[in-house]
Amino acid sequence: MIEIIRIAAEGKDPDEKRKNQARSMALKLKDTIRDIIDKSDDSLEIAAKISALGNALDFNDPEMSKKWENKEINLDELLEEFKWARNDIEQLKSKMEKGEKTILWVFDNAGEDVLDIVSLIFELLKRRHKIILAGKTKSAGNDTTKEDLEELCKNEVIKELLGEYESKIRIIDTGSICLGTDLMRVSNEFVDAWQEADFVIFKGQGNYLTVRNFNPTKDSFFILRVKWEEEVKDKDGELQYSRGDYVLEYADSQLPVAVGVDLGGTKIASAVFDSAGRLVEGTYSEIPTGARDDKEAIIENILRQIRNAIEKSKVEISAIRGIAIASPGPLDPIKGVIKNPPNLPGLKNLPLVEILKQRLEKEYGRSFDVFLQHDAAATALGEALFGAGKEFKSFHFMTISTGIGSGIIRNGQIYYGEDGKQFDIGETGMMKGLDPDRPHLNLMQLASGLAIAEEARKAIEKGEKELLRFAEDSKIENITAKTVSEAAKQNNKTAREIIQRAGRYIGLRLVKLIEEGEEHFVLGGGVVKIGPLFINAIKEEIKKHKPTFNTEDNIKIAILGAQAGMLGAISSISHFLVLGAERIGITGGTGSIGSQFIKWLLKRRGSYIDVLVRSLNDRARIRLPLSDFRIRVKQADLLDIEELEKFVIDNDIIFHLAAWSKSGVDISIEEALLVNCISTAFLTQLANKYNKRLVFTSSVVVYRLSQNREGALKENSLILPDNIESFVTRAVEEFGLYVEEVLNKGRINRDEAISFIQNFLRKNPLPQNVDLYGLTKIIGERIVLKYDNSICFRLADVYGPGDETKRIIPTIFKSVLQDMKECQVKDDAKQFIYIDDVLEVLELAIEVKLEEESRIINVPGSKLIRTVEIAEIIKRLANSNIKIVPIPSQSPTIEMDSALLREKFGIIPTTSFDEGIKKTYKWWIEQIASLQKEPTHYLQILIASSEEANKILPRELKKKENLRDEMSKNSKGGGSSHRDKLSAIDCDDAYLLSRFKNNLKIREYIKDLMC
Repeated sequence: MIEIIRIAAEGKDPDEKRKNQARSMALKLKDTIRDIIDKSDDSLEIAAKISALGNALDFNDPEMSKKWENKEINLDELLEEFKWARNDIEQLKSKMEKGEKTILWVFDNAGEDVLDIVSLIFELLKRRHKIILAGKTKSAGNDTTKEDLEELCKNEVIKELLGEYESKIRIIDTGSICLGTDLMRVSNEFVDAWQEADFVIFKGQGNYLTVRNFNPTKDSFFILRVKWEEEVKDKDGELQYSRGDYVLEYADSQLPVAVGVDLGGTKIASAVFDSAGRLVEGTYSEIPTGARDDKEAIIENILRQIRNAIEKSKVEISAIRGIAIASPGPLDPIKGVIKNPPNLPGLKNLPLVEILKQRLEKEYGRSFDVFLQHDAAATALGEALFGAGKEFKSFHFMTISTGIGSGIIRNGQIYYGEDGKQFDIGETGMMKGLDPDRPHLNLMQLASGLAIAEEARKAIEKGEKELLRFAEDSKIENITAKTVSEAAKQNNKTAREIIQRAGRYIGLRLVKLIEEGEEHFVLGGGVVKIGPLFINAIKEEIKKHKPTFNTEDNIKIAILGAQAGMLGAISSISHFLVLGAERIGITGGTGSIGSQFIKWLLKRRGSYIDVLVRSLNDRARIRLPLSDFRIRVKQADLLDIEELEKFVIDNDIIFHLAAWSKSGVDISIEEALLVNCISTAFLTQLANKYNKRLVFTSSVVVYRLSQNREGALKENSLILPDNIESFVTRAVEEFGLYVEEVLNKGRINRDEAISFIQNFLRKNPLPQNVDLYGLTKIIGERIVLKYDNSICFRLADVYGPGDETKRIIPTIFKSVLQDMKECQVKDDAKQFIYIDDVLEVLELAIEVKLEEESRIINVPGSKLIRTVEIAEIIKRLANSNIKIVPIPSQSPTIEMDSALLREKFGIIPTTSFDEGIKKTYKWWIEQIASLQKEPTHYLQILIASSEEANKILPRELKKKENLRDEMSKNSKGGGSSHRDKLSAIDCDDAYLLSRFKNNLKIREYIKDLMC
C-alpha cells in the first residue's frame, strides 16, 4: 500500500510536507527542552519523558497532532501531568554505568526525531556514549528515514547543539520500508550495528509491536505512547497497555541459565545450560575428583568447577537460576545429603547442599538454590530429555563407571518407587549372586570400573605382566579401567577377557530386569565407552538367556556423556528445566480445596507444584504432603510482590484458590477487598506479564447479587443492580490502575494499600446490604477476565474429605461427633458438590482451550438438596441422638445451570450425594481413629465449632501455660510425648473432659493422655 501511494505521488514522499512541518515545530522547542532538562534534578529521567511525549507527534494520533500543529503544547504542563505506565529508567541508568557504550537508536516519526535528539540522545552523548541513528529506507507514512536523519543533522539548530558530540554519531539504514522494524528483513549495515551495539533503544508503537514480542537477542528499551490499544498485545494476544499510556520498557536478552555438576569417582565435570537444555558454548570442563577419601579436597574441587562454569559463561550472576549436582548414591535429594557412596567413601553422610550454599553465598554475596540428584537417575533423565532415551516412554538406565547405578524412567519421569520416596531404588550395583563361584560379590564388585581394574591387578599378580606396560609409570597401583581398555584395543588377551566377563555380568543383570518386566534399556558411563567388546558381551549374554529379546532395538547407548547427568540434575530446579511435567502454582494450598487438589495432582499427573502460603505453621505442615519432593512451599504474603512475581515466573499455570470467605474469621471490609481483590489483581497482572494461565475459583454466591435469580441460572444471566454494577466497575478499574502503579514501583506497604482502599470507599461507598463475599468474588472475576489466558469457575457449595472449616456440612459433622444435644441448621437448599468432582474440573482447566465466550463456568452439584435433609443423613450415619433444629432461611435458593460445563469439559458431577456424604463421614471417623498420631490437631478440629469453647478458651490461656510446664516436667517421653502434644491445646484437661463428656471414646483417650 505504501508503495502504491508513493507511485501515485510520482516517487516523491507523499508525507514530506507534513513531516517538515512537524520538524519545524519541534525545532522551535529546542531551547525550552534544554532549559527544562538542564534545570532538573534527574536530567536522564526528564529527557526520557520528553522523548516519550514526542511519540505523540504522530498523524495517527489526531488529537495530540492537532495540539502540536496549533502550537497548544505546553511542555511544563505535560510533564507535570506525565505518568509512566511502565518506567524502566533505572535499568537504562544501570546499562550506562560502566564505561563508554555504543547505543543503537531506532527512530519512529518525523518531528519526534527532533525531540529525541534534543532530549535523550543529547543526554546520552553528554555521557560520552556513541550513538548509531537508524532510519528507514523509505518512509512508511511519517516515519523517519535515513535520508531524513542526514538532512536533520545538517540543520543549523541541531549542528549547534551537537557540537563536539557530532563525531560520536553514525547514521544507518534499517533496510525496512514497513511499519516498525522486521528484524528478519534488515540491511547489512543494520546487522553490523546490531552486533556492535551494547543495547538498543526502539521508539514508537510500531517498533514495539514488531520487535518486543519476538524476543530480541540484544538488550533493548522501548519508549512509546500507546495509540492503538487493541494492538498493544503480546505474542499470545494479551493486552499489555492501554491507550494513552507512556511506556519505557526494558527487555533483557539475558537468558536464564543453570550450572550443572557431574560428581564422579574419578572426575568432576561442570557446565552451564540454558533453559532449553542447551550447553552454553565454552563452559564445559573436567578436573580430577581428587583423593576418594579426602572430603575437603573434593568439596573444594566441586566449588572450583562451579566457579569455572560461571566464569566461562560470562553471564550475570543474577541470571543463574540454580546449581545442580549429579552425585553417586546412596543419597537423600530432599535433605541434600550424600549418604555412603562406595566409590567416594570420604563423602559419607555429607550435607553437600548446605555446605555449597554457605560457601557460595559467602563468595558471591548472594544465595543460590543448590540441588542434589542421584547420578544414575539424573543421567537417565538427561537421556530421556535430549538423548538416547527420547524414543522410549519408559526405560531402565544403567550407568557403568567407577561404580554402577540405575535410574528408572516411567512415563517420562524419574521413578522413585510406589511411595515416591525410594531415592536409591536404582542401586542395582548392590545386587549379589550373579557369579555362582563368587555369590558374595555384588554387581559393582564384578563389573564396575573399579572391579575391572582390580581384576587386572590380580592378573598381574598371577604373572600377566604384559598389562603393566599400559599403566602410568608401569606401576600396578596405576591400573584403571581405562588402562585395561587400552590393553584390550591392543588385543591383549587378558584385558579382553576381563572386559568381556564384566559385560556378561551386566548382561545377566539385564536378564533379571527383563524377567521383572523391563522392556527398554539405555546404557551409559565410562566403562560403556570401551565400546563393542563390552557392549557385544552384554548383548550376547542376553541372547543366550532371552533369544527373542531384540537387543538392537531395545538397548541404546547413552549419547550425552557427562552432560546427561548434569541435565537430569538441573531438572531438579523446578523453575528451570522440568521433564514431562507441568509446573503448577497454587495459592490457598492449605485450604480445604487447595490441599486436596495438591494431592489430586500429585497422584494423577505427577505435577511439580509450588504452594504459596502466608505461614508454614502446624496446620500447613499437616495439610501439605511436604515429604513429597515435588512440592515446594513458598512462605509469603499475597502482597509480597517480589515473592509473588517469582511464584508466577516459576510456574506454567497458576491456580488462585486463596480467599477470605465467610467460613473463615471475620475481617474488615478493607481486608476483604485487599485479600480477595487487590491480591487477585496482582496475580492477574503478573500472570499477564509472564504469559501464565490463571485459573480463578469464584462462587455461587455471586448470583445473590443478581437481579435475576429465577430458574437454573446460566453464566451470562448474572445482572447486577445499577449501584452494585457501578461499584464493581469502578473497583475493577481503580484497583487495576493501583496495582499497575505498585508493580512499577516494585513494592507495596500493607498500610498504604489499606489506605488506598479506604480512600476508594470514601469516594465509592459500599452498596447497602450487599453480600461482601459475593461482591469481592464478582470483582475478582472481572479483574481476572481482563486477561485472556484465564478461566473462572463459579463453584457451588463444596464438601468432602479435608474440609474442617465452619461451613455447614463440617459444622454438622462436628456437632454430631461431639454428641451435642442439638444442631441448628438453616432450612435452605443448595447444589452441594463433592470435592473430587471439583478437582476433576480444576485439572481439566490445565489444558482446556480457552474461548472468550466461555471463560466463566458454573460448577454445581447434580441437584438441589435441603440442608436439613443433609443433617438427618449425617445423624443416621453416625447413629446419633442429636436433635436437628431447622432455622428459617432468609437467603434465596440459587440453582446454577451446568450446560456450559458439560459442553466445555464433556463432564457433569458424577458423585451422588449419598456416595459423597458416606465418603466424607468415613474421613471424619478416620480422623478420630488417628488421634494417637496427631492428637492435638484433631482434638482442635472437634472443638473448633463450639461456641462454648470459643467463650472459654480465652480465659484458659493462662492455665495453658501452667499446664504445659507441669506436663513438660512430668513427661518421660520428652517433646514427642502425648502429654506435650496435649499441652499445646489452648484449653486444659478438665475442659476437654467436660466438652466430650458424652463421647466415651474420646473421653477415655483424654484420660489416657493424663495418666
